[in-house]
Amino acid sequence: MKILRNRLRLLSGDYTGLGLVEILISMLILALLAVAFLPLLLNTLQLGPKNAAIAAGNQLVADGLTRAEAQGLASCMNVQSLSSSFPTSAATTASAIEYGISVTFVPGSCPAGPLEYPSTIEVLVTAVQYAGTPNSRVLTKARQLIYVALP
Repeated sequence: MKILRNRLRLLSGDYTGLGLVEILISMLILALLAVAFLPLLLNTLQLGPKNAAIAAGNQLVADGLTRAEAQGLASCMNVQSLSSSFPTSAATTASAIEYGISVTFVPGSCPAGPLEYPSTIEVLVTAVQYAGTPNSRVLTKARQLIYVALP
């Protein structure tokens, strides 16, 4: 009779608390989930600095192209003069120093005669990480035509 009463109480949901087996099973499930997400977490930690360096390189290249466009409205010689001043000014930004990024700015040649203006010249801006070392790699590069109004 007592056994029957205990079974009826279990079936009616009249028991309280969790047993040791339920707690161990839930801990096992949580451990399996943690192990499953571990590779994703490690991959994210490895790619974070690489993506930040690429973003910094993109920003520096975009800055170079913006400065070239602004100078191109004045004259072709102004665009060409950026090649001497740009790498030093871009390399002093905090992101460039932090990620070891150097930027090269290569303008195309100006049209020969004054009758060829207005015209366009090609500009190539490249961001390289750890330039001059065996670990160097090109982060990003952009080639753009710049409108020039005067020689």
